Amino acid sequence: VTSIARISVMPKLSRSPTSYDMKKTAKERTVSAIGGRMAILIGAGGSCVMNALMGLCALTLVNGDTGSDTIARNFLSIYSMLYGLNMYFQSFGAVAIVKCNAPWFHVRERGVFGAIFGILISLGIYFAFDIGYKIVSTEALGVTGVFFVPAFLLFIFWFIDSIVLYLYFETFSLFQRG
Repeated sequence: VTSIARISVMPKLSRSPTSYDMKKTAKERTVSAIGGRMAILIGAGGSCVMNALMGLCALTLVNGDTGSDTIARNFLSIYSMLYGLNMYFQSFGAVAIVKCNAPWFHVRERGVFGAIFGILISLGIYFAFDIGYKIVSTEALGVTGVFFVPAFLLFIFWFIDSIVLYLYFETFSLFQRG
């Protein structure tokens, strides 16, 4: 990625953390209704799908496959939408983790926990761009790896979470028990 492309795209993509925070507030009621465990799965699954779609678009562009012209003409719109949806699903996970962990802390400690968690989210965004740059720089993975690696990791964690929830929580109803 050239520095000119990075300069022109990054300000538009940097709006996503703002939408992440704004949507998080609206999502708190939804998470309360569906439960923190289900929200964790929705967040991980949705982010997995969005990263995979961004990776498929990048792969199509790199290989010059069918549809690459359409993706190239609408690059900013497609990636802004997919990245914004990725942040939307990530905020499901953040609210869910706070909801699931809140009972562990006394009411007076919850504000400190929320502040620490907010710092961790900010560090996550920093590391995503920092590690993402290293993945893009790797010859074997290239630009598609920056999307497929997180999608793969999110799928693994979604799978592990769904198995753990099925095995250890009788009240969890993602899967019907016979």
